[in-house]
Amino acid sequence: MKKILVFAAALFATLMVFAQASKSVQDQQACDYARKKGTVEVWQDYLRQFPQGMCSFEAKSEIKNLNKRPQNKVLQWSKKAPGVMNWDDAVKYCKNLKEGKHNDWRLPDIDELRTLVQKHPGTQTGGSCPISERAGKLADRDWTNDCYGRDGSNFSKLGDTDWFWSSSTRSGNTINAWYVNFGDGLVVSSYKGSSSHVRCVR
Repeated sequence: MKKILVFAAALFATLMVFAQASKSVQDQQACDYARKKGTVEVWQDYLRQFPQGMCSFEAKSEIKNLNKRPQNKVLQWSKKAPGVMNWDDAVKYCKNLKEGKHNDWRLPDIDELRTLVQKHPGTQTGGSCPISERAGKLADRDWTNDCYGRDGSNFSKLGDTDWFWSSSTRSGNTINAWYVNFGDGLVVSSYKGSSSHVRCVR
């Protein structure tokens, strides 16, 4: 009996270590994303998820400094690219795009692409679908039924009804990337060699 109790205690301690390590990784990923994006909204999301996180002091400082600025940058979207392309070509297309006197376009990450979703409580920004680069949730295990599509129409704020690539690679499987089907609001991942539509962002 004593041996069983010792084993159970050791097992519990091991599981706690793994759980803490996983939370630490998510904390770091969310912090890295916030640093990359550098907006008030993203830093606030970080604090909501990790109020005592490794970057909580930095987050509070950044929010304070950013709020002093007149206005945070609003995402600007390119025209829909002609035709479909695989993921690698989509990244190159946006990197080389010159449109509207701008040449700093890039392929949007899944969080940015989801800002174009409307009329879908699961996959629009702030929806219940967990898939998010800023939150470090890009693995298969993070996908839930809330990311499914639904019946209806006009799921894109820009009028799109097709599949569109994001720049967000699936965690644990780098040959897949996340994308959105604006025909039904679905968020899912797919093989990077498959074809999809593209809109770039800046």
